[in-house]
Amino acid sequence: MSTCFTTPGLLSLAQAQQRIQHYLTPISDCQTLPLSHALGRVLAEPVKARWALPSHANSAMDGYAFASTDGAPGQPVQLRIAGHAWAGRPYQGSLQPGDCVRIFTGALLPKGLDTVVMQEQVTVSGEIIHIPPHWQAQDHVRQAGEDIVAGANLLPAGRRLSAADLALLAAAGISTVSVVRALRLALLATGDELLPVGATPQPGQIINSNSLYLQAALQQPHLEVNDLGIQKDDKQMLRRQVEQAAENCDVLITSGGASVGEADYLHSVFSALGEIGFWKLALKPGKPMLVAQLGHCLGFGLPGNPVSLAVTLRLLVQPALAVLSGQAWPEPFYVHAVCDQPYHKKPGREEYLRAVLSQPEPGRFQVRLAGAQGSHRLKPLSQANALIHLSRDSTGITPGATVAVLIDELSTHS
Repeated sequence: MSTCFTTPGLLSLAQAQQRIQHYLTPISDCQTLPLSHALGRVLAEPVKARWALPSHANSAMDGYAFASTDGAPGQPVQLRIAGHAWAGRPYQGSLQPGDCVRIFTGALLPKGLDTVVMQEQVTVSGEIIHIPPHWQAQDHVRQAGEDIVAGANLLPAGRRLSAADLALLAAAGISTVSVVRALRLALLATGDELLPVGATPQPGQIINSNSLYLQAALQQPHLEVNDLGIQKDDKQMLRRQVEQAAENCDVLITSGGASVGEADYLHSVFSALGEIGFWKLALKPGKPMLVAQLGHCLGFGLPGNPVSLAVTLRLLVQPALAVLSGQAWPEPFYVHAVCDQPYHKKPGREEYLRAVLSQPEPGRFQVRLAGAQGSHRLKPLSQANALIHLSRDSTGITPGATVAVLIDELSTHS
């Protein structure tokens, strides 16, 4: 098959992101789920409120409800207690001018009453209360529909549902939602040197930690991950594995075999089975990344070095998965922080450094390198909670310089 996008030289990160988006068509299959099973799923269609929130005017405080027409703001008021209103047990009696109702937070305002005074501000003498002059009409009242009006748009299509979203939907009368089906992912590690987790490596062998990292990083309700295990460096067997995976999944993510060594067969296999989007980036770590369209499946050939894999997953693969799931391409969130460590960089490639971001006081950020920056080093990756971004033309960091830091979730370290 043909190879497109043959721009000379290494592709920039921005160009790579644009080219990936060229291939992204969100999946359209959807399913209906109860709210209890919808956390982390992506809405397939907008959702509207069945009723208003609050549904009726109610009290925001424990106190006394009364009609503002029974007094004048800025003047003391004396009223008779006619009864009680509780949350879930409204006051059912009739009211006369000059009457008030003892009311509790969340209780419906009785008909004709529009203001609540806090109990701490009232003096009670038997059935009579005395309200001091510092009150205003409609104090401490939650008006009907002040949060959501009936029929209002609650959440748009493409929204990945959070716990707060589920609470909002439930309160507004929604019990089920239409969501995009889970995106089907396949993982495949390549290399003669790889052993499964739990094995004891001999000289020259390593544990396949990359697949475990990918499984953990992609463990999301809107993603269905299938680990295909380890494929040895056999071109024909690799082709069969890739071909079969491409027929059964939406996205294939491989690790290793995408460089230029004699046993790096992935580019050849992807070229034979589909269309190459790009290969090799002006990015450190992450240069030997490969992207291809394999029929209806999008193939990502990630580097074998664990840090390179983690960075390319974060910057390119995870945003693409969001779009395929019906979401918008997520914009990265950067802060500026002071770095007191020096770092030397050669111009020519963008670079992302594993780092630890801290906030010694509100609004002031500091960042330090998580350790040595070799793309094979797992400990700094484990310790990092952010990535320092250095531009293509940057020559590094001088102590005390302010740098751009990508807020990240490379690990649970904090």
